[in-house]
Amino acid sequence: LAPAGTFAKSIEKDLNRKLAFVNPEAKLFSGKKLLEDLVSRQNSPPIINVLLCLELIAMDVEQSTSKDCLDEYLSTLKIRDRSSTNLKMTMEGTVECHPLALLAMARLATKNEAQRYVKTLLHLYPAAIKWLSDSEKLATQEIQTNLSTSPPTSRFDALSRWMTLKDEDGVHSIAMEELMALTGLEKVKVKAVELFK
Repeated sequence: LAPAGTFAKSIEKDLNRKLAFVNPEAKLFSGKKLLEDLVSRQNSPPIINVLLCLELIAMDVEQSTSKDCLDEYLSTLKIRDRSSTNLKMTMEGTVECHPLALLAMARLATKNEAQRYVKTLLHLYPAAIKWLSDSEKLATQEIQTNLSTSPPTSRFDALSRWMTLKDEDGVHSIAMEELMALTGLEKVKVKAVELFK
């Protein structure tokens, strides 16, 4: 749930057992109590606020309370220079956030925004599918179905599809990499990507 070394192994084990958004069989409020205890400790890691946000959402607590927890986490993020390749662009640079923050943003967002967040989450962190609810997984399948049935119309689409194929299906080809680096030849790139399906 958190970067290695953030929590002691015993706390990590408790979190996995008690958090309702991770373990549907968890006792009601046990995860919330554990997280509130961790938040109250001095120098608690900011990721706890994301976990608390997701737990409150799972408990169906008022959305503004959950959003406050996420906002608390987001306020701790440091802006990096523009040369960094992280998640959230700002006027000053980029911000790097934990993958669970994207999940929290998706669960607090409107349907269209939520799909964008989930799509981004899975593109950057394919293993995050284990955190998705059944309805989020279904929406993700619909997104992937729509992507696979509509042909790419630009270099970005062909390149994006190629990157997805590499990430999800483990395909690799030096020739395809060279083709994607070329300018123009859009129809050729689209057909070449389709051959890998």
